[in-house]
Amino acid sequence: MKSIKLLSILSLILLSLSCSNETEKRLVVEEKLSEEPDQTAYDFSTDFIDSNRVKARLSAGRARIFTSHKETLIDTNVHIDFFSKYNGDRISYLDCDSAMIDDSTKIMYAYGEVFVYSDSTKTSLKTIFLEWNDSTGKLYSPEFVTIENEIEIIEGFGFESDQKLDNYKIYKVNGVKKK
Repeated sequence: MKSIKLLSILSLILLSLSCSNETEKRLVVEEKLSEEPDQTAYDFSTDFIDSNRVKARLSAGRARIFTSHKETLIDTNVHIDFFSKYNGDRISYLDCDSAMIDDSTKIMYAYGEVFVYSDSTKTSLKTIFLEWNDSTGKLYSPEFVTIENEIEIIEGFGFESDQKLDNYKIYKVNGVKKK
């Protein structure tokens, strides 16, 4: 039950950032926590498709769909495989504690322990929050990130990359450690 409330609170933090004061923010969070989802799915999998090709496949233990808010809350063993547009092979994967998908924009927000690994570049990313934009295939995070590859470990704040972790940027590098 704690993970449900934590997931809901985390997703609401994003939604409530536009509120002008603390009272409004608290009311938005309380309202959302009291709602029941329109649909709940257990042990599910869904594909993100573009022009008859699977771009990504998401699976998790549970998804809760809130139609009125146009969002889906996902938790329990969240895993996403990203696939190449050229040959359909998996290029990377993402694991996280929980996620929220904005159903109107198809942007996913991953929370908790977030881990991304690129099969092709042997690069990994760890952070506590990550945004995946389905339309652009880009990953973003304003939070602290650790990127590790075969040569070095880089830490910093603010991150942007493609799904392969091939072309990434860290906006404020705190440290680089050679292996």
